[in-house]
Amino acid sequence: MVNGTRNFRWNYIRSGYLICMTRDGKDDWFLLSAPKRSHKGLSVTATITCQHICAQLNKKNLYLAFDDENGIGTAEYLLRQVLENTGWQLGYCETFYEQDGKTEKVRSISSDGKRGAYLLISDICALFDARPVFDGDSRTVSVYSLNRHEDLLELNFGKNLNGVDRKEDAENIVTRLYVEGDYGDDGYVGIEDINPTGLPFLLDFSYFRELGIFTAEHEQALDDYLRDIQAAKAGSSDYSKELIQLDNQLNELWGQIDYVLYVLNQGAITKTICGGAAMEEQTPITATDTLTVLMQDGTHHAQTGNAFPDDAEYAIKFIKKASGRIGGKEVAIEAKESSIASLQKQLDKTTDEAKRQGLQEQITALELGIQSIYQDDGGEEGLYTLMRKAVQLVLQRTEIEKSYLSSMDSQQGIEKRFAEAMGDMLIDGYWSNTAYAPGQEELLYYEALGVMERLAKPTVTYTVDVQNLSGVSGYEQERFTMDTALRIWDEALE
Repeated sequence: MVNGTRNFRWNYIRSGYLICMTRDGKDDWFLLSAPKRSHKGLSVTATITCQHICAQLNKKNLYLAFDDENGIGTAEYLLRQVLENTGWQLGYCETFYEQDGKTEKVRSISSDGKRGAYLLISDICALFDARPVFDGDSRTVSVYSLNRHEDLLELNFGKNLNGVDRKEDAENIVTRLYVEGDYGDDGYVGIEDINPTGLPFLLDFSYFRELGIFTAEHEQALDDYLRDIQAAKAGSSDYSKELIQLDNQLNELWGQIDYVLYVLNQGAITKTICGGAAMEEQTPITATDTLTVLMQDGTHHAQTGNAFPDDAEYAIKFIKKASGRIGGKEVAIEAKESSIASLQKQLDKTTDEAKRQGLQEQITALELGIQSIYQDDGGEEGLYTLMRKAVQLVLQRTEIEKSYLSSMDSQQGIEKRFAEAMGDMLIDGYWSNTAYAPGQEELLYYEALGVMERLAKPTVTYTVDVQNLSGVSGYEQERFTMDTALRIWDEALE
């Protein structure tokens, strides 16, 4: 009631109505929601909740999805997509830079939808260490860096600060962060080629240096580790690339198959190599096994059993039938041999001399065709050449694999020495962002630097109890805004 008359504003306490609030000469708008009316005794009251009008963005662009095509870009690029067709516009947008102060930040965001524009704006701001400011009057969203501070307020214990708690949490510190991007059909995305150390991880012992427990011995161990592990990984990487190339060549020749290769000398097996998924228990040769035996003269033939001629160099047991170029030629030979067998049956049954001659000519032509498949013909490599080439690739791959495994053993030794030297200060972590595709390794690296910077030191939380000095003559009540920088001064807590 106002002066004995019902307050007309009571009629406008309805969900969905807009409320304008003027502060410092500027209008802002809120949505009235969830009014609660009460009548108790002689009191009639209403309690209302007012959300800022930006809450409507919760239900805008619900089906906007971000992927590796539209989800990688600057803050402004991503925000403009979020605000499109929402009725809101992007106001001021800070230009965010990487640690070098020159490279503009580019980050990735992925969303399958259902987030809504408001939550997507929050997600993007978190990526860029930013904060949004929603202007309900102009329906604009401005985005500022968390490092931009327009005002400074000092809180001094015993004056405008009654109490302060400082909580330092070092539980989740990471000093070695492994970084990965996407790992799919298009290839692996890592930071090795961008990282100055050439390694797939970032190292940061700054917090332990600050504590004074990272000694000169630790510094030397770190230098030795970086020198040794870089050399070892470079070597294993070269071996790995060679193995991949050899596997690709083998796949082209006989596909991804399981096999056992026997190296022979004077009819005796001197070495056994398992390829593909072939197991050690599959290496014995049984009486029913059909082997491909390569001879010194460059030819090969099929045989059963393990009685090899003295001039045999290699034998192959194909656990899975060959495909690729070799498999194609073998299929062609099998087809011709099947035709020969069919024609031979007809030849054996007929007594007609003219028919017999015709069938014999067909058989001879097929036999010549089989020989042409085995032999090189101009620029076309025959089956004899292809099979021997495949065997040589297997032997070459075996030697490279030995070097690769030796290199990996060396790395394990280096890692063991480093872990022993660092002790509890070596704390591993893993961070992955699969939104980055091949070609975006630099963007992945820059974002990982920001993640490492946060993880390498404890999180510190301050809780303060502010004393309102507005009741003291000559003081005004402090006003806190989202961009106010606070200086907390307390000698007791240092």
